[in-house]
Amino acid sequence: PFAISKINSSDSVLILIGKQSIGYFDMQGFMLKGVTPLNFNIVSVGMKNHVPLLFDDRGRMHSVEGVNKIAAPVKVPNGIRGQVTAYANSTKSSLEAYGTKEGIIFVYDVKKGSLLPQLTGHESKITRLRMNNRRLYSSSLDGKLNLWIINDNEREKIEPLTLIKINEWMMNFNFDRTKDRVWTGGQNGTITKSLISIDRMKNKLLNEILKRDLTVEEWNYYIGTDVPWKSFLKERGKEGRK
Repeated sequence: PFAISKINSSDSVLILIGKQSIGYFDMQGFMLKGVTPLNFNIVSVGMKNHVPLLFDDRGRMHSVEGVNKIAAPVKVPNGIRGQVTAYANSTKSSLEAYGTKEGIIFVYDVKKGSLLPQLTGHESKITRLRMNNRRLYSSSLDGKLNLWIINDNEREKIEPLTLIKINEWMMNFNFDRTKDRVWTGGQNGTITKSLISIDRMKNKLLNEILKRDLTVEEWNYYIGTDVPWKSFLKERGKEGRK
């Protein structure tokens, strides 16, 4: 199996998802209760309203609604091109995101029934998506974890913010409970923990790393000339040291 999922938030049954079959694992008896063969190839798995979504290599979605109960397949929304390799959604914003093998992300507005401008910022296959309202996080075989802020402007191109870059394929990622740190999994079995909280990074910089204020030249280079220079050390109650 390449994916493990719950069904309807149940703690008693897990489904083990392989390329051409689904196994049902009983968590109480710790045994495999059965296997359902499929007449299509699964390429990725998502979750919507606590129901697993299986994406096949023909551009279709299959909902696993219960043990041995798979709904009739439906096509992915019109306009989505390429094999879907990752999926995420937000009920709050009524948006769905589809990542593809080509590295393109499509965002579908469920209420409007239309696609937003496609997101281009990855160079390889999308391996995972996670959506929090209008914040979309994406990982890719290009080794990047990107953050996208989705807006309603259908003419404006959305540029990503690269949060993390590793020197191998990024296969997966997840946040801790505070969402201050993110864990990424690489192709070679490596796991990396990274701090992504702006407030925590600022406090770490001020309290542990920063020994002096930036010079005007350093400020203009790293911060920008459009932001007035200020003392970081005074902000933590210390005078700047030359």
